[in-house]
Amino acid sequence: MIWIGFGFIALSFTIRFILLYKFIGNISILCNMYDWKCVDENPEEYLLEILKENYYVTNEWSAYNFMFLKGPSPIYMYFSFKHISLDSFYPQEVINKVKNKLI
Repeated sequence: MIWIGFGFIALSFTIRFILLYKFIGNISILCNMYDWKCVDENPEEYLLEILKENYYVTNEWSAYNFMFLKGPSPIYMYFSFKHISLDSFYPQEVINKVKNKLI
């Protein structure tokens, strides 16, 4: 009987890991689209910066900077009891900033 309980616990951790992995992949795609949209709107300002290696570390305009580096850590998201979604982990101003740029 105890093995069934351990099995359910392991299954729930595995499902949470898969959901988080897909969520982070989708956020990465979103950040890539945001950054290239910034480059499309202001090529003279951002094109040379985005071609540099690790441009997102120093540039505040990059979505990778404010969503990954300054956002919640994956460990926090994994062990949190919140539903894995943008609304749960990011402030509404960040969501609106990305949404307004991409739509």
